[in-house]
Amino acid sequence: MDRTDEQLVLGYLAGDEVCFEMLIRRYQGPILRLTRRLTGDAGLAEDAAQDAFLVAARSLETLEEPGKFRAWLYRIAQRKGTLHMNRRRRDRLTKSLPQDELPDPVTETGQSLRHEPESVSRFRRLLSRVHAEVRNWFSLKFVDGFTYVEIGGIVGVNPATVRKRVQRAKADLIARYNRGEGIGT
Repeated sequence: MDRTDEQLVLGYLAGDEVCFEMLIRRYQGPILRLTRRLTGDAGLAEDAAQDAFLVAARSLETLEEPGKFRAWLYRIAQRKGTLHMNRRRRDRLTKSLPQDELPDPVTETGQSLRHEPESVSRFRRLLSRVHAEVRNWFSLKFVDGFTYVEIGGIVGVNPATVRKRVQRAKADLIARYNRGEGIGT
C-alpha cells in the first residue's frame, strides 16, 4: 500500500531518509515537467528541479501542514524554475517552450484529440503563443490536476484571477482551433 505524502513527510522528519527518496520518486516527473515548462530548456529544468528538492529536504521541518506537501513542493519548484528562467533571459539564451510538454487539446465538448496527430500539433502551436505565465497556469490545471486554489498558492496569485485567466485562455484556444488557426504554422 502506498503511503500518503503526510506519512512520508512525518517519516522523514522522524529520521527515515528513505521516505524523502520516495517523495522524490513520486514527484520527480511532475516537478521536472513544471520546471521544463518554465525554463524551456532541459538542462535548466533539471537544475531547477534538483534545487527544488534540495530546498524541500533542507526546510521540510518548516512545513506546517505535512498533508500539503505537494502544493508546497510545487511552490518551491515554481520559484526555482522562475529563477532559472530569469537567469536564462539575462544570459540571452531564449528558447521556445518544448512542444512535447504542452497539454493535449480537447474540443468544445471536451472530447480528446489525443489520437489525431495533426490536431494535437495545431493545438500545441496555438498554446505556445499564449503568454508564458498563463500557459504555466493552464498546464498546472489541465496537466498536473491542481485546483485553482492550489495554483493560486503555488504562483502567489488570487485563485479567482487564475481561474478567470485560465478559462479565458481555454475559450480563446478552442475558438482559434475551431476557426482553423494553427494549421501548418
